[in-house]
Amino acid sequence: MTLEDFAGAIQKDLARMATKDGLEQLATKKDLERFATKEDLTTGLSDVSDKIAVAKENLQDQIAGLRYAKEIDELRERVNTLEGKVGIKPARAA
Repeated sequence: MTLEDFAGAIQKDLARMATKDGLEQLATKKDLERFATKEDLTTGLSDVSDKIAVAKENLQDQIAGLRYAKEIDELRERVNTLEGKVGIKPARAA
């Protein structure tokens, strides 16, 4: 998988998450209407906060994956350069 392939996959996933349906999963108008008391609101905000924390963690994992993908692509390029200098044909196209 190239860095471009990986970045494309991340963009597709982020685009899917940014749809109206995806955003409604955090808190819908109906969710907010059901809060009658301050305690209900606090509980609801806690639930939303938990969902945001999970989304943040997932995004951080994806960003970390991008960093590793870039390093892997750089190492792959270096290996191909070294193989070319010593006359070794790459086993497969990168």
